[in-house]
Amino acid sequence: MLNRILFILFTILYYVGFSQNAHTISGNITSEGKPLPYANIYLESTSHGTISNIEGYYEIKDVQAGDYTIVISMTGYKTQRQRLTLNSNTT
Repeated sequence: MLNRILFILFTILYYVGFSQNAHTISGNITSEGKPLPYANIYLESTSHGTISNIEGYYEIKDVQAGDYTIVISMTGYKTQRQRLTLNSNTT
């Protein structure tokens, strides 16, 4: 069971938040088409992170422009990492 691969279908949406360069990263975490509640989602080497809700939805707010690695982990699933770039002119 621990070897199950976490198939992640997540959409990363960006929008300019309260400050000029603040972004929100949001999406849905799923496995085999079903939402994964309570998955850990964080930006590696930062203090930004959250957990997915009962429907697999998450939001990480107030993220500054830059290069990040988003990490998704959950007990029983393989941890997933994906590179992410937020530009200061992303809307």
